[in-house]
Formats: sequence, C-alpha cells, structure tokens
Amino acid sequence: MSGRVYFHCVVALTTLIACGDDDGPGDLGGEADFGADDAAVASDLGAPDGSAEPLDAGSDREDASPPADGGTELGVDGATALDAGDVGSDGSIALDGGEDLGSDGGAPDLGTVCEIGGPCTTFGGCSTAGAECLADSLFGTLEIGGTSDPIAGYPSGESTPIPFTLFTGGLCTTSYPSLTTTVCNPDEGTGCPACATCADIFGVGDQGVCLETCTPSYVDNDVCRDGYACSFSLGACFDGCDSDDECRVRRIESNGVPGIQTPTQCSDDPLECRPADCDTSCPASAGACSSPETNFDGLAYDLTSTATCDIDTFRCVDVPANASAAGGDPCASDADCEEAGFCIEEVRVDRDDPADGTTWIGGYCSKAACDRAGNECANGAKCQSAGVGRPICVEACTVGGVSRSSDPATWAAEGAARTTCREGYGCFWDGVGGAGTADNGACLPVEYDSRVSAPNTGAACLVDSDCFSPFGAGLCIRGGEFEPGYCSQRNCAAPWFDGAGNVCGAGAECVGFDPADPINSLCLQQCSTAADCTDGYGCVAVTGSGQRHCWPTCASDGDCGDGRCSGAGTSDPFCVRCDSDADCGGGDAICRLPGDTLSRCFTPECDSVLGPACPGSEVCSAIEGGLCIECASDSDCPGADVCVDGGLARARCVTPACLSDADCPEHCANPGTVDAVCTTCRADDDCGSGEACVLANTAHAECISC
Repeated sequence: MSGRVYFHCVVALTTLIACGDDDGPGDLGGEADFGADDAAVASDLGAPDGSAEPLDAGSDREDASPPADGGTELGVDGATALDAGDVGSDGSIALDGGEDLGSDGGAPDLGTVCEIGGPCTTFGGCSTAGAECLADSLFGTLEIGGTSDPIAGYPSGESTPIPFTLFTGGLCTTSYPSLTTTVCNPDEGTGCPACATCADIFGVGDQGVCLETCTPSYVDNDVCRDGYACSFSLGACFDGCDSDDECRVRRIESNGVPGIQTPTQCSDDPLECRPADCDTSCPASAGACSSPETNFDGLAYDLTSTATCDIDTFRCVDVPANASAAGGDPCASDADCEEAGFCIEEVRVDRDDPADGTTWIGGYCSKAACDRAGNECANGAKCQSAGVGRPICVEACTVGGVSRSSDPATWAAEGAARTTCREGYGCFWDGVGGAGTADNGACLPVEYDSRVSAPNTGAACLVDSDCFSPFGAGLCIRGGEFEPGYCSQRNCAAPWFDGAGNVCGAGAECVGFDPADPINSLCLQQCSTAADCTDGYGCVAVTGSGQRHCWPTCASDGDCGDGRCSGAGTSDPFCVRCDSDADCGGGDAICRLPGDTLSRCFTPECDSVLGPACPGSEVCSAIEGGLCIECASDSDCPGADVCVDGGLARARCVTPACLSDADCPEHCANPGTVDAVCTTCRADDDCGSGEACVLANTAHAECISC
C-alpha cells in the first residue's frame, strides 16, 4: 500500500461494498457502488471548518488506481502511490504553484484559462465570483509515517516522516463543503462551471468539490498545473505525488490480521485489528490481543523499487505489480494485481460474529476507470460497471449458461450460483448479452441461505440471506422507510431467468425502473390494498403500468389502508399505522410506536395473568403489551426448533442448522440453538497436537500450528 490517503469507501452492512454515487439499486443494499478513485472522505482529509477529522500526521497517504492517481480504496488496502511531482536528486521535489520544473523544457505550465483550479493563497484569494481558495496552508504540514508509525527500511530513518501537501499552491474552486456558499452535487453532476467536474472527494455523495476537467493520458497531465495529476477516474485535476520516496512506501501485511489495517482503522474499530488467535491457547502476540488499537499494519520502504514520481504526469510509475494478474484474481495486496490495479480485501462485515457477513472472499484484484483509452483491463479481464456502479476490471462469467429446472428450490443451490465463479461469488449480468452469451456477466460477491428455498418477495428481512436468492440475486432492501426490510431480487430481468417461470414468486413481479437499463429491475410484491402488504408499506403505483405494488410511500391516506400517509404532499411521504392512540378508533386500541413506519394499532389480545389467552400455540408477549406472538422462548416451538427474536412481534420458530456432530462433516458448534453452525473446530481440543482453533465455533474456524 502506498502512502497517500486520497479516499476511502464505506463498508456497507450488505454483501458488497457501497460508496460514491449510485447506479440504480446499489444503495438499496445490493450492488457494490464504487466512488471516484481519487476521492478522499472527510475522515481522511477533513473539511477546513474542522467538522471532519483532519488527516493526522501518522496516517498513510493511500491510493490505488490506474497508473494515475489513487484507485479505489474500497475498504481495500490502497495501492500504488499514483501521484507526482518534480523530483530532485535527493528524492524531494520543488513545487511552487504553477512553475514548471519538468524535464520537458517547455514554458511554465499554468493550466488553461478556467475559473476553477487556478493557484491562490489565503491572502490573494480568487478572482472568480463565488470562488474560494483551498490554500495548502489550511491543511498544514501532512506526513506519511513518523514516530508513531515508523517506515521500516526508510534510508532517512524509520521514524522520519515523509511530508506532503494537499492542494499544492492553492486551488480556486466554487464548491467545497463548509467553505463556499454553494456546493455541487456529484450524484447529479451539477453545480460546476462548464470547464469543471464535480468530484466526490469526501465520499458523501451529494457534496463535492469543483475541479478543473482534463483528459487523462500516460504522457502528461493535460491542462493541469504542476503538482496535479489528471485523474483517470475523475477526469479532473487532483493532487499528484510529491516525491520518489512517496512512491516507494507501502503499508504491508504485518499484524497477523488478514487485509491491511491503518492506524485510523485500528483506533476507530480495535476489533478489526484483533488477531483471530487471541482466543486460543497460543496467541502469536499477546500485545496485539491486549491493545488491538495499536496493532495496525506497518509502513515499509522498498529499497529495491524503481518507482518514481513522473514529472510530466505527476503520477507514480514503475510501481511493483503482477504482470500475469487479471481482474477477479484472489489477492492479499495491490502488488498481487495488474499494473495500476488494486486489491479489494476480504471484508468481514460483522466483526462481532466472524461467521456472518464476510464478502470479497479471498480478495479480488481490480482496476478503476478501465473504460478510458489506454487504461484497459489486462490479461483478458472484463471491464464492467453493472453491479458495481463504476467501470472496473472484473472476472468475466456467463449468465444464463447453466442448466436449471423450473423448480425455484434448485435456483438457490451453491453449485448453481457459483457455476462459473469461485466460492462466495455469483455471476452478475452486464445488461447486454443474452442468455448463454459468453462472458455476459461479472463474478461479484453474493450472499444466500440455501434453506430459503422459495420466493418470498415483500417479506420482512434483516439481511440478504433472509431472502430467496436464486443464483445469488437475493436482496434485503433496508434503511430509511424500508423498515422492516423488504425481500426482493436484484437484476430479476436478467437472462438467467428466461423460461424459468416467475422468479419473483406468486403475487409478485419483476419491475423495471428504467426502460433503457434492464439491469435496474427488482422483484416487487403486488397488491390491491395496503392490507396485502407488510405493516408500514403502502399499496401504490410505483411505475406507470397501472399495477400497484407494496412500497414505503404514499400519496394519500387511501394508499395506506387502515393507516395514514405521514408527510402527504411533501417530498418524503410514508405510511404509518398511527401517530397516536386517537388514530386507533378509541376503546382499548392503542398505537404501538406512534409515527414510525413500524407503528400499528391494536387492541391488547391477551393477558398472561388475567386472560384472555392466545389461540392455538401462540403465546402472550409481555414485551409487546398483550400481543399474541409465535414464541417467547424455545419451549414454545415444536420439536427441536428454536425461537428467534423471542417475545417480539417478529418472533418465529426456526430449525437449527445442526443438532449434533452427526449433522456436520466435522463438528456442530452451539448445537440445537439459533447460533448452531457446522464448524471445523470448537476449541483447541478439536485440533491436533501443537495446534490451536482459530475463529472457534464459526463456519470459518480452522486449526493452525502454534
């Protein structure tokens, strides 16, 4: 990993990574949505008003992208230092605003005449109306490494930091959050002059910075000033590298935790940096177990590297790479991937439960902005944006090329979902090639539970695996008014479902949201009235077809059945059952969770002490205030079933994954409980002599040598 921290994508609590602007249902929890690869989030860069944490002296200056300028960090380990500057014999560079010190011998390069991107100081300001100066002095002296984050092997001393600047020589812009009076919107591409691009360098989607537009190449930095590279992913001028030294520093795996962890990551989430062997009898590092907040991967200076900061492009060139690598290959670091590529690390979404939410299994090589001339994918990989939101290099696969029966129960099988992709990945359609057309999709992470064997569109859910997931396409739409979550299937118009009946199930259909984009499709529950829908959802015409579907919006109270349309006439109306007890018709009826999408009117149905009792096998919930529910504890369930969310309205009886070791290839952890899982080992005793059990009692457990 190189030093410069240009941006960082947010790990969403979904099966994939989500960041930047979205490409359809990406922000609904399904697709990996990649932001611009040079963009910096506020937690790394910091807004000048101090509203965000500034980039601290010990943090590394990471990026990872085309041989240019920071590629997607994507919850990833960063990549080659792809920035640039004018390098002197001592490895440093002299930058003084617009003066051109490059080897081209030409006149000083001051950039084109554009009201955006010109040099400035806090005293000189900008001449353009509404523009403000992003003076480099606003951010102070920034450093890679230092005493608290030493650079192993650095010739100038391991505790000596490498200084760098942001917005070298100052930069005039008409949009910068908290500094300018107006802020452009990267999602919509609006708010900047014609010669500029709205860049999401903070990763916040709707608040960007206007940067001068340019045409990327491997020859020079186009119209950009010295000190700035023409970003392949942004198509705009952004900070380049400052020295050869910066190009030769990488953060390397050294802390015993898969993937690359930075000081900021370990400080913010110590569990992310806690080695798995801490729970065994022979941890490799007692210090890492007791103080995981300091157990970050270290910086290292590559003494054999020939990487330099190119004085014409202001990017790092000759960075170590794997010449035979292709998009989709497993990886542990950027050096395992193609030139200018980056490694998307394996991500464990729920660190409290290592068995849950692991995605990008084994790591995944990629490269951003592969649609730009001269930046094509290497070694036969495919450039695809469908399923990820931005064009990146992926492993190609064939959608609709597998045999399948008309029985929906067979579509969720692991073998079908992974026919042409490795474990943990499914083939996501590119929206172009028909069924069986070679390489008409990309291998991307999927999540599914083979026990959900029938379509359940519209059912309440918490995670994707709660939903029927044919070929890994299941999706739990959550967030905002989507509470409880809504089971659907992304990409339901894909050719893999041709001739296979209604993949969405009875009472549901595949709905396209954009006729020009067949990928932008979801399974929606059909309805006649809101009574057909889960509480909190209205019955509305989502499209112009006339068919009504369950959806968390409304135009009037009539769309919400017995409920009310809260916020009718505003930009954000949604159905609620009630705002107060008065909405519930009087008598003994009360409003549960008033004003919430989960609100509901009900008359207490039972009283466990005074009666009445609940019908059949249902039990009376004290938690829900006299509501009859399926179960409050395991004893309320039949046979060996266990109670999930006992006592709550959503309580249900489920069958454990295993009851004993006999149900598993090796061992059953937590047998007969909701947490039951087949595992390699439950404790060190399940391993051989001199071995310890890592990630015990999880699906990812393994025996390792002490």
